[in-house]
Amino acid sequence: MTGLLAPLEEPRITTGNVSQDLEYAHRMDQADRMNLKFFIGAFHTQMRERDSIRLNQVLGYSKSGQIEKSRDKFYAAFVLHHNPKKDSSLYRKAHTLAQAAASDPGLTDDFQVQWLSKATYDRWMLSIGKEQEYDTQGGVSFELN
Repeated sequence: MTGLLAPLEEPRITTGNVSQDLEYAHRMDQADRMNLKFFIGAFHTQMRERDSIRLNQVLGYSKSGQIEKSRDKFYAAFVLHHNPKKDSSLYRKAHTLAQAAASDPGLTDDFQVQWLSKATYDRWMLSIGKEQEYDTQGGVSFELN
């Protein structure tokens, strides 16, 4: 219950270091999705607003050509694939970034990176009315540690 009352961290930071900013955006994206309050309808607007803030930050970095490292591409793709606009061009961009990250030899054994490449493809395909290939969309999963 305290999670419903606790203040949220800022949805983005600007440190002057793109890698740090993207890592933080990814971490907040995931933290928001694990926060119980966002499963309650009254908070859906706040979640979309927070997603939009992160989306705009990532799009700014992308437009200025600042997303160069493979890990940064992964972080950016994660934010883009949660775009509140449900814009298929953003899903395509997310897939392009995720695919680039997944093809990096240093990330071929990273499960999340490889999964995101497939998930962004499936989400993009569904957004343009096609079938998903990897069956990554349509369910909720929880990881228990």
